[in-house]
Amino acid sequence: MIEYNVLGFANETEQAEFERICEQHPECRAAKESFERALEKIAVQHAVHPPTYLKSKIFSQLEIESEKSKPHPILTDPLGHISKTTISDETLKYLLAASIFLLAASIIFNVYLLTANRNLNRQYNRVLHNTENETLEESSERPLKRRQSSLFSSGESNDKVFQAPGSETGYNLIII
Repeated sequence: MIEYNVLGFANETEQAEFERICEQHPECRAAKESFERALEKIAVQHAVHPPTYLKSKIFSQLEIESEKSKPHPILTDPLGHISKTTISDETLKYLLAASIFLLAASIIFNVYLLTANRNLNRQYNRVLHNTENETLEESSERPLKRRQSSLFSSGESNDKVFQAPGSETGYNLIII
């Protein structure tokens, strides 16, 4: 039963019961610890060590990966020589994120300006249309004056008589 539990073959209920028994009985706990030490001793004695060339291969791979994470030179002088200013990969990630943010902000601002421009064009066209209507109204005042003069008819004398339209028997206003 000790070996069964130490090797991990017991289910959770059996494992919990075994741990409870080990807490209550010190000789059971001592037997468990003794078996664990013996198992560890056998594992160390029969351990398979990796080949020595594998160690150097692993470390050379780690060096290659560490060189990849070194800062990259990005600036050059006018003659094409690489300057000493370098930017790490982490900084490049932040610069990329900032440029994407600025691009998005620029698009939003341009859409806002386009909308504002369209609104101003509509307002301008309304004002222009209203101005044209006012000019048309001024030119249409001439027929209105003719209509007013038709309302004033000459009476028998030189007096002008105003007769309200639609009233045949209405009151007449005589203008002297």
